[in-house]
Amino acid sequence: MIFTFPKFKRLHSGRQVALCKKLDEKTRRRKRGENPMNTGHRHHVTDPKDRVPLDQKIAYGLGMATPIAFGNALAQLTNLIFNIGLGINPILLGIAQMLPRFWDAISDPLAGYLSDNTRTR
Repeated sequence: MIFTFPKFKRLHSGRQVALCKKLDEKTRRRKRGENPMNTGHRHHVTDPKDRVPLDQKIAYGLGMATPIAFGNALAQLTNLIFNIGLGINPILLGIAQMLPRFWDAISDPLAGYLSDNTRTR
């Protein structure tokens, strides 16, 4: 079932009026084939003297190559060792590797919310 906004005969607040105008404008843009999220403002362009050179970007990126390669290799070898060497069911290995990701899916946004909304001094 598709939810559609009812036509308001009587609007109760200025906020509802603004919301209806905004929705109407997005609908008109969509019908014209335009991007409804485009507000017409120009995107910020960094001044050429402030841009980071490509070789410097690559050097910064290479600093994490070793830890990432080590972590990925360890994760791949863990599956082989536990599955082939120790005979553990691959489904159980998948569940064991999935549990921390589920925990991260819950705890990371919570920690972000708390850090963003904690007011000290």
